[in-house]
Amino acid sequence: ASETLETSEPDTQTENTPQTENTQTPTPTGKRIYIYNTHQYEGYATNNVMDAADYLAGQLRSLGYEVIVEKADFEAYRLQVGDTGQSRYPTSRIFMEQQLATYGSFDLIIDLHRDSISKDLSTANVDGVTYAKMMMVIGMASANASEVASRSAVIHEEVDRLVNGVMRSDYQRASGTYNQQYADHMVLIECGGPENTYEEVTRSMDLLAKAIDAGFKGGRL
Repeated sequence: ASETLETSEPDTQTENTPQTENTQTPTPTGKRIYIYNTHQYEGYATNNVMDAADYLAGQLRSLGYEVIVEKADFEAYRLQVGDTGQSRYPTSRIFMEQQLATYGSFDLIIDLHRDSISKDLSTANVDGVTYAKMMMVIGMASANASEVASRSAVIHEEVDRLVNGVMRSDYQRASGTYNQQYADHMVLIECGGPENTYEEVTRSMDLLAKAIDAGFKGGRL
C-alpha cells in the first residue's frame, strides 16, 4: 500500500483490466451502492481486489445504479494514525461511516474480498468456462445477522440461476461481525483466490452485477 493517504479516485486500469463499453445511457434505478475492500492488498494472479471492485462498479453503473467505490488508502491511514492492530475492520468502518454521513444511506453496501484458498478450490469450470468462485460471509455475532443472511441468500440464489456452480456455500461465522452490526443492508463477498486470473474474476463480477440487479428488480434486496 502507498504510504500517503489517497483520497482521490486514481486510474486503476491496467493492461490486464478488461474494458467494457456501454453505448446507451442506462435508465437510473434510483438505487445507490457503496463498495469497499477491507483488505485492499489482496491480489490475484494479476490485478487485485480493488480492481475487481472498480470492475463491479462499472457493471452496476451500466445497469443504472449509482455506485460509490472507496478510494481512501486504508494502510496509509493506519500508518498516519499509528494503528498497529491486526484487524482492518475498525479502519474500514471509519470510512464506511464517513460515506454514510456524506450520502445519508445506501441501498446496498458491499465489502469485497479475495479468499486465501488454492486454485482448485477457488475456481469453477462450467461448460469449459472458468470462473473465480464466490462465497457470502455472514457474521452471526452481529445484531443484523438475519437480515444480512437473507440478502446474502438472495445474491447466492440469483448467481445460481445464472451459472450454477460459481457460488460456494455461505459461511456463517459464530464469533464474527465484519462491521455488519452497523448496517443491515450490507454483504461481505469473497471472490476467488490468489491464483485466479483477473479474467476469471471479472466473469464472476459480471454474474454478481446481474444477480444484484435481479435481486433489486425482484424486490428481494
